Amino acid sequence: MLEDAIKLALTKSISLYETIARINRTVKYAPKIFGVVTTYKCTQSCSNCCLYCDPEDNTKISDDVLNAYIEFAAKSAGTVLGITGGEPMLFPDQVFGAVSRAKELGLYVCLTASFFGYSNPEISENMRTLKDLGIDLLRISISESHRNAFRRRDIPYHDYIAGVLESATRNHIPVRVRIIQEDDNRRRVKKIAENILFDRLNIEGIQKIPRKTATGRKNRTRVKVEVSPTILLGRARNVRRKSGSEIADYECPQMRSLHSHINVYPDGNATRCLGTERNADIGCGNAYSMSFGEIVKNLSRTPLYDARFPDRMRVAHEIMQREFPTLLPVDGPGSSCEICSPMLSHSEVKERLRTEELFAGCF
Repeated sequence: MLEDAIKLALTKSISLYETIARINRTVKYAPKIFGVVTTYKCTQSCSNCCLYCDPEDNTKISDDVLNAYIEFAAKSAGTVLGITGGEPMLFPDQVFGAVSRAKELGLYVCLTASFFGYSNPEISENMRTLKDLGIDLLRISISESHRNAFRRRDIPYHDYIAGVLESATRNHIPVRVRIIQEDDNRRRVKKIAENILFDRLNIEGIQKIPRKTATGRKNRTRVKVEVSPTILLGRARNVRRKSGSEIADYECPQMRSLHSHINVYPDGNATRCLGTERNADIGCGNAYSMSFGEIVKNLSRTPLYDARFPDRMRVAHEIMQREFPTLLPVDGPGSSCEICSPMLSHSEVKERLRTEELFAGCF
């Protein structure tokens, strides 16, 4: 298959993008990056949340499953543990325990959190603890949806996020800031980010919000800034695109990473993709009733991501347009992610697609 893909590329029978996708499919599935959504609980209910996180939702992964996941990651030559939510730091002892064990086992640990609900002294204390435990990276997002959902009355959103970033860099924890924007709010989000990063923090080495990525420093600590659009999943399906959307390519934009990623959710389901909605399930087993070794073996066997993936997404798109239109973005999907994710997260869609020969054995 690898030789065939290279030959086709050399004769220009297929695009370079498709060639890379085909080559990536020849790589054996062996997870190196282990992501875990520890909870669906959050202090906010943002309009762009793909996991429908909410202050009233107390769902969280069990300590036993989380510990087993970390142990499996280390034993199977994993390199990275990525912790996210919800707001993981609403359960700080679980996060601290996970970071501590992961670092003991030699994993690189990245935490995605906003620390919403904490006072400045509490944030500082948590940052010191994370630093002492050896945390490698803190990821935090800036978006208009986050600002609009921010419920604190004692401190403005801009000051709060600036305080979190200041505290992290003061403790010399490297930070990656993701600026999330949609077609209709680019200028507003840019102003929010400029106010936080430049007016309040004065990040060194970055003069303006980048088109894609830029790296600067604060308190002699690395700060990477990246700009990305919202993937219209979950609540974000109602976000309008300025000029509508016409999907041009049904290829998976994340195909390069699908052979090395695994993501586990509080309900115990697992996927190979990090960009999925709540309840995503390929049917490869649940961590509360099956070992991670068995789950990974099953994930490696699904034909979903093989060379016919674009054909499957094309068929799924056509069926969902006719029969499940509310599960697609209001202006239509802009990538296969906005088809694949709701497909995997809604049992009624999977039941319908199982009747199609193209999806035999996929989930």
